[in-house]
Amino acid sequence: LEVLAHPPKFALPTFERSHVRHYFPGVAFQKGVDGDRAGGSGKDTSKTLDAFVVTERNATILVRWPGDLAEDQRSLLSELATGIRYLGRAETVVDIELISEDKEVECNSAPLDGEDVPQTKTVSLLAPLGALDFGALVMSPREVRAKRWLLPPATCRIAYSTPSPQDLAPTRRNRVARPTVTAVRLAIEGPTCPSVFEGVAVGHLAHLAFIKRHGTPSRVLSGCDEMGKPLGGLHGHVHYLPLATDGRRAIDGRRVDTLVAWAPDGFSESELLALESPSHLNPPPYLAGIGRRKLSLITSGCIANVAPELAEQARVWTSVTPYSPVAHFRGSLERQLQLDVVRELRNRWPDGAAPEIADLQLMDGPWLRYRRYRPMKEGIWKSRPAYGLRLTFAEPVAGPLALGALSHFGLGLFAPEG
Repeated sequence: LEVLAHPPKFALPTFERSHVRHYFPGVAFQKGVDGDRAGGSGKDTSKTLDAFVVTERNATILVRWPGDLAEDQRSLLSELATGIRYLGRAETVVDIELISEDKEVECNSAPLDGEDVPQTKTVSLLAPLGALDFGALVMSPREVRAKRWLLPPATCRIAYSTPSPQDLAPTRRNRVARPTVTAVRLAIEGPTCPSVFEGVAVGHLAHLAFIKRHGTPSRVLSGCDEMGKPLGGLHGHVHYLPLATDGRRAIDGRRVDTLVAWAPDGFSESELLALESPSHLNPPPYLAGIGRRKLSLITSGCIANVAPELAEQARVWTSVTPYSPVAHFRGSLERQLQLDVVRELRNRWPDGAAPEIADLQLMDGPWLRYRRYRPMKEGIWKSRPAYGLRLTFAEPVAGPLALGALSHFGLGLFAPEG
């Protein structure tokens, strides 16, 4: 620390200054306080400007200290540097490493009493003064203010030269496309979340809400082509998977509080904007068990990161929601279900790549309690049959696994066993 206490030089990247504006609530927003006390308007807010600088994507900042470190000191400093995950602001994610001593660094910011550097503006930086005081180093801003000090003890301000901000607008206009997003995880907010037995209704209402928010026709969100006919192929359009969070796994609860929108073919930017913007489930009055619920973004990205509990690799998969057959086959019930599942798997994997089922077993459960028709589109007489299945594959299979009728609205969802 004594070596690093000497003022360093900086090699700063191009940057641009910016700020955001916040309004902080005052005392009039507290419960039981009359708003008229805040000047008679009933609004007690104060505005603050939060300033920062914006650099180019993946910009590098180099810091060069005078002096030498012993080998063990360099090893310790390198270990400490790699443990820093953000710099200054929590959203400023960084990777810090100690580089070779012989690396040539052209600095553009240095103490004014040092050697000449390109100078257009100065900035005052806090620095140690004299012998290091460990207590001053770890003193928090709250402790400094409590003692009515402007600066921590044994510190001073040093004037540094800084380069001029450079306009980064051309760089920002060349937008870097983000990787293909295949899943969006949403929170279902409300005083009481819908029952898991109403998962199809939740999926159907989300389907209507996002189509409306998107505005223009979307094959991925609607599952239909320009003529309104259902899409064929490998079911690459969106699946709405209602999940219940309770304890360690996010599929074991009794109330649906999470919705995963998963499209194997990925979402476009406009579709993502519709999914990631705040939306609401707007059920008709007869769906009183659902109520108007807000959908808020939790995260988006690849399905393995967004819903890891559904995207694992496993040989054995068990029903989370009931499986409803699509076609009818001859033979025993187990034989009919196995042929139907095989057919569904072939409709979701490219030719010849569908996983092989080694065993299929029926599972007991309240499968007939689940809603098995789409409200506002179908009547209760359209309820499909429902079965709980335990599928064992010859080789491990990567999820998600959603098969059968209404699998795009929450039925036929499987989870890895164990």
